[in-house]
Amino acid sequence: MSMMFCLFSSKSSTISSTPMPQSVLIRCENATRLSSRARRRAHGSEEGSPGRTPAEVTDLVDELVQRWSLPARSGPALCALLDLIVRDDRAPTTVRDPVRVVEDHLADALVALELECVRSSRQIADIGSGAGFPGLPLAIALPEANVFLLESNARKCDFLRDAVAATGAVNAVVVEARAEEWTDAAGRH
Repeated sequence: MSMMFCLFSSKSSTISSTPMPQSVLIRCENATRLSSRARRRAHGSEEGSPGRTPAEVTDLVDELVQRWSLPARSGPALCALLDLIVRDDRAPTTVRDPVRVVEDHLADALVALELECVRSSRQIADIGSGAGFPGLPLAIALPEANVFLLESNARKCDFLRDAVAATGAVNAVVVEARAEEWTDAAGRH
């Protein structure tokens, strides 16, 4: 019997009073010991690195692919997501600098792979998915897992659908619903 992991993307620590049987809830947004924002502050570069070339940014993504031993198609898919976040005005994030997208979004999402229970999960729900973090990078990293990007805002869901298409993450499903209204989750265990 497999478990479904729910990753919170919002600041809230509870989603509803409705129990999710046999689910494990994980807050991954602050999973790193020293967040990328804190690392930049410590090194005096809170504004990011606008002078980086596209090749240098791609190298940063390649480092993530190597660090987590991701499948070969992960690099181009993560770069497609990065490009969409940077260029699409509809992306529901204020982070537009490519280096900061890698550090603040991609790296922070993939840190969940440190947990064996995430690496071995076959069903993941990103609750309050917004711009798709951490759910979409995890879908790219774990192609054998079904990843549900749960978001109640229609505009954000439109962006998520475009992001799923751009990355080719066929295992990611955008669910336009509030967490407490998502009845399909119970049948997925």
